[in-house]
Amino acid sequence: MQKNKNCTLIYHYESSTTPSFTTIQQQLQSNDIDLKIIGMKELLKLTLNGETIPKTIPMIVIQYISPTKDHELKKLFLLFLEVVEKKGPDNKLKNEMILVFNYIRSDLNHPNEFIRGKVLNFLCRIKEHEMLEPLVESVLENLTHPVPYTRKNAVLAVSSIYKVENNFIPDAPLLLLKFLKNETDPSCQRNAFIMLYEIAPEKAFHYLFSVLDRIETFDESIQLIAIEIINKIYLKKPSARSKYLKCITSLLQSSSTSVKFESAKTLSMLSNSSTAIKASAQTFCTVLRLETDNNVRLIVLKQLEKLRLAYPALVSDVLLDLFQVFSNSSLDIKKQILNISEDLVSLKNVDQVVLFLKKEFGSIFDKKNDDGNRLDYVRLLINFVHQLTFKFTQIAPQIIEMLIDLIAKIPNDEKNNPIDEASLIIRDIIQAQEDIREKALLRLFEIFPQIQSSFTIRTIIWIFGEFCQTEPSIKKAFSFIENSLNELKQVAFKTQEEEKEKETEKETNNTNQENIKENTIQTKKQDSNIITKSSNTKILDDGSYAVIVESSNQPSKTTLSALKAQDIPLSNLTKLMIQDDSLLATVIAVSLSKLSLRYSLLPSQKNPNSFIVDSILLLISLLKISQSEKVIPVLDKDAEERIIMCIKILGQPDESIKKNFLKESPNKISDSLSSEKLNSQKNQQLHNLFQEKNQPKESNPDDIVLFPQLTKFKSHSNLVADDTEEDLKKIIDFSDENSNSEEVDFFSSLNQNRSQKILQLTGLSDPIYVEAILDLNQYNISLIFYVKNQTKNTLQNLTLELLALGGLKLIEKPPVCVLGSFAEKQILVNLKVSSSEKGIIFGNITYDISGTSTTQKTMVILNEIKISPLEYLIPSYISLFNFRRMWSDFEWENKLVISTHFSDIETYINSVAQKTNMKCLAPVSKEDQVSGFVSKNFYAKTIFGEDVVANVSLEQSLDNKISALIRIRTRSQGLALALGDLLNNPNLDN
Repeated sequence: MQKNKNCTLIYHYESSTTPSFTTIQQQLQSNDIDLKIIGMKELLKLTLNGETIPKTIPMIVIQYISPTKDHELKKLFLLFLEVVEKKGPDNKLKNEMILVFNYIRSDLNHPNEFIRGKVLNFLCRIKEHEMLEPLVESVLENLTHPVPYTRKNAVLAVSSIYKVENNFIPDAPLLLLKFLKNETDPSCQRNAFIMLYEIAPEKAFHYLFSVLDRIETFDESIQLIAIEIINKIYLKKPSARSKYLKCITSLLQSSSTSVKFESAKTLSMLSNSSTAIKASAQTFCTVLRLETDNNVRLIVLKQLEKLRLAYPALVSDVLLDLFQVFSNSSLDIKKQILNISEDLVSLKNVDQVVLFLKKEFGSIFDKKNDDGNRLDYVRLLINFVHQLTFKFTQIAPQIIEMLIDLIAKIPNDEKNNPIDEASLIIRDIIQAQEDIREKALLRLFEIFPQIQSSFTIRTIIWIFGEFCQTEPSIKKAFSFIENSLNELKQVAFKTQEEEKEKETEKETNNTNQENIKENTIQTKKQDSNIITKSSNTKILDDGSYAVIVESSNQPSKTTLSALKAQDIPLSNLTKLMIQDDSLLATVIAVSLSKLSLRYSLLPSQKNPNSFIVDSILLLISLLKISQSEKVIPVLDKDAEERIIMCIKILGQPDESIKKNFLKESPNKISDSLSSEKLNSQKNQQLHNLFQEKNQPKESNPDDIVLFPQLTKFKSHSNLVADDTEEDLKKIIDFSDENSNSEEVDFFSSLNQNRSQKILQLTGLSDPIYVEAILDLNQYNISLIFYVKNQTKNTLQNLTLELLALGGLKLIEKPPVCVLGSFAEKQILVNLKVSSSEKGIIFGNITYDISGTSTTQKTMVILNEIKISPLEYLIPSYISLFNFRRMWSDFEWENKLVISTHFSDIETYINSVAQKTNMKCLAPVSKEDQVSGFVSKNFYAKTIFGEDVVANVSLEQSLDNKISALIRIRTRSQGLALALGDLLNNPNLDN
């Protein structure tokens, strides 16, 4: 078999006009240096691209180019010698190459150090013994050259020659060791140290041992090489482990951040003692603080994450040092730090973490230079605070005070305002902590007039209706709502008076009938109850866009501006009511009802029904104002029904109904929050377990292999911490506790046997049998094709041709190969995945049959390979608020109406979750089974970071058959359509 040629230089040459070798020969023979340079470059390009060079060209190059004194030409000449074929068909050195020796030898003794260095560097890439042997003496002389540039290249040349043939310089290791001891230049020392380790590791070890005590005085490059060598030998020579630790510990104080990082990383590998781990973590934090490059910081944080997973209790001591990096970090760095910090917060440092969060919340809106990510950063901090409240209930008073101040401070006109999430956290804390409710309600009363966000004001009004228990708090909350509705009455009254005045003016000005008609038309245009048209862009079932124009009776858009012009003071709550918010009207009605009923149940009230009467009147007024269409838009039917229901409950004489109305809501919200907390904790545990199980293990081929069954006496316990049994026990215990968990089933399926993904691409009777193993990585798909020749003939020029569609791109073409009689071969093909769409790979195999005269190729068509988007989906959990935000943001929707053969609701929900790799955010309860109508939300995340949300609404008919309305929303069309096709598949019933 012919040996592959050595390739050290690659250049891709594409040109529409390729110069002829005659033209190149004329350029090389020219007296003009510039023409010679152009000719040499063209010759190099053609040579590198496999063009056959005439036999006369190398001789012309040697004759006209090698004697030149121009540095650029000399460099091009050396590159040509590097790539040109130096041996003939008899595997002997060509005659013209012998002439090169004299020129190279003269350049090795050239007075210019640049020429010497380039020639020495050139010799590092020469593998022909006949060319190297005559030049050994000249190379060794350059080890004592006064210029460091020449010496460091001479070291590389000596090592390279020794690797090609050690008999040429048998004492090379001793020469390098002597050179290393006497050398003072850092770059020369580094090269000598690396080369000595490559050709004589034992001598490099001895030299390292001799300088370990003073390694901190060496240059940064030498220190990095020393750390790398210690990484490789600490298991081989455990007797010097204490010396290694002392050396690495001293390097932690180095002024170089690279040395600090590598020494901290090595220290955590050498020892698992608390002192070593704390020192490593502290050093990582120091590097984070000193480095400003975001890429470097992400690498350091990745190492810190590994330490956190292995030693969370020890790494928690550096949490506050980690927070010091926040001031000058990007949003990605801050997000990574907060993710690491979640598990590092403990009872020891939680108070200091709260102080840090207060400082961040207080200073973030005082910055003059906003980078555009301010609100995103606030949202990150809010989510971090939410996780803290789950773990440490004792900090709830500080957290709720912090969030209330944040709501008052954030500008309410910001888009995607994070105060909505803050209001939900406040709701959760007040629900869970009864002892801080009164204090929290007082603070909410203070900031309530400043709030302009509809979602936030609805949440706070709901809090008032649910948690105001004392007489002062009930009266205060009731007054806020009552004043707002009274303002609506005043606006409605003034609007009615203005209309009457306009009608009077019309009647007095009836002298001219035409003028009356014109005035009437103008008056109608200015009237507040004109018919307005609004157009909205909707997404149809096929994914296309359509503009839907709706006509409805609404107040004029200038209502608020007109009221401002008349100097009519309105509260924020009243303004939101005018701006068409049916949900707000519903929340107001429910909260008023609860406040009134709770007030009537207070034992000290002389007139307990006074608030009930006022509430009924206010709600009736709200309905009348809405139906008049003068001030606020018409409420939707759901809002009207809810308000009417509240009026009926308030007028209901049965006390049991009133008490149930007050008790039902707290129980439901408590169950919902408990379920959300449980799901969040379970999802975090699964995430940590998945990270630990898939944590890449850095190991060397010469590492010690420890078998748990054979380590009875723990003979290697001082070298490697044997945590195998403990890790297995953790995984087994977790699996036992969650044996019915869908997430555990999913993660275990990720490690299933690869044989389950084998795809048969040809038939057993075909001349070539082909199978493929599909291996999905993060952004790549690896296909291992198993090809077997089932004939007695030798198949030549066997070519695998593939065509990838649907977000897949072939990285490189499979190589052409030869298959002998009944021979087998494996061909690896990598594809890049650019999107989560459905992918299809078509292919065929062509080949020639050896010994036949025909030139026609034989072709075997392969079965298509389909890659489902489900391969990219990972079921995950998100909060209800984030689900709603994604639902409103995502533009692509696929709506399906499905009639199924299922008769059990829970079975169908589980089937949808299993088939789509999505997680149901709330389990099916007993009430869902009885009600006959269920609506559940699903969520999944792709490996590319894309989110997928879905809503499944089920209705069970009288014959127990289930019909479903499924809505899937994503950012990309392909993923939504692929999931819809899967759910429409009738095989889902099976």
